[in-house]
Amino acid sequence: MNRDERNDMGYIDREREAKLLRKKKRKKARIIKRVIIGVEVFVSVILLLLIILLKMPNAKSTLINAPFGKFLLKFLISEDSVNNVIDTTFDDNDVKQNEELNTDVMDEYINLLLFGVDSRDDALDSITHSDSMILISINKTTSEVKMVSLYRDTFLRIMYNDGSSTYKKLNYSYFVGGPVCTINTINMNYDLNITDYATVNFAGLADIIDALGGVDVLLTRSEMYYTNIYLEETMKVTGRTTNYLTTYSTNGEKIHLDGLQAVAYCRIRYTKYYGEDGTEANNDMGRTCRQRNVISKLIAKAKTAGTDALLEIANAMFESQSETKTFITSLTYDEIIDLIPILIKCTFYNDAEKSGFPYEYGFDTINYESMVTAEDLVTNVKALHEYLYGETDYEPTSTVKRISEILDLIAGEETD
Repeated sequence: MNRDERNDMGYIDREREAKLLRKKKRKKARIIKRVIIGVEVFVSVILLLLIILLKMPNAKSTLINAPFGKFLLKFLISEDSVNNVIDTTFDDNDVKQNEELNTDVMDEYINLLLFGVDSRDDALDSITHSDSMILISINKTTSEVKMVSLYRDTFLRIMYNDGSSTYKKLNYSYFVGGPVCTINTINMNYDLNITDYATVNFAGLADIIDALGGVDVLLTRSEMYYTNIYLEETMKVTGRTTNYLTTYSTNGEKIHLDGLQAVAYCRIRYTKYYGEDGTEANNDMGRTCRQRNVISKLIAKAKTAGTDALLEIANAMFESQSETKTFITSLTYDEIIDLIPILIKCTFYNDAEKSGFPYEYGFDTINYESMVTAEDLVTNVKALHEYLYGETDYEPTSTVKRISEILDLIAGEETD
């Protein structure tokens, strides 16, 4: 083959190669076009489904409880706003529980302590007294919520943050060591594995109640009187004003309370409580009944308010904490996001006879202070675990048994 023939063959090969490359590019372009069309169709279908869902009743609730609901919540509630309420000083390693404690059953629940404090400013961690302590237990599978008020005047072993201990009223623990001290005290005395908390002061609770439109309660003439007495102090503490109450229930009608009025109502302990379910209670037991009554009504109103309204309220509450703190929590952003779908679909369970703890108690004067004393702490702890977690055969740890013996010994010496 001469040079001309070789050149002709080279030209043909190059032309063939060019044709193959053009063909390959056209094929690749068709594939890319199909992919783009496929993606566009997929996105269009997703957007169409979202539009349809958003037109449905309880749309956001449906979306939030879907597998991708967590991502939607993170879009609706910013991490920056939630960071305003997170206790950055809280360390999980500081939380303790009894060494022998078997938590297999309790781990199926979210256990959280809710504190209501009488802080005169935004000091929420300590150097303030806890006006209320409520254990909230949420079944992770059924979303059933149970609340148990822990009587603040209960005589217990207080576990200081440095590991030492003393015997005093339960609410003393918050004053000397904040949430960690109280969590560890409750875990030790009641064989629990609580790891998190939320604290709200008078102003914060009033804000939440007002955001949900207030509450309606049965109000006796005596309760109206004491509500107004507490209302005067509550207004001074919060720097806010509202009207004093002038009416009470006479024929079973309910009286509407705004946020400040409801907070004052929750503080009453000097007159008898008469519940809508027939429950009657005096002293601190009556006060805890009022607190649970208001909280249960708030839960009911929150569920009927709809997801849109709840998310708007949550965002507003989180954002408002950037300057003055009225509530704070140890829960992280992800934990709060995970908790919201559970709360949206939760059911509230209330057994009036099991919603205040200890169940069997007496009153004793110890060190010149009036105390609530558990009549056999071991038996009470068994009953608490049965109510919260269905553990009918629960056996308290040796720590609880030893504390029970010491409490009985001290109470016995004081009454001799």
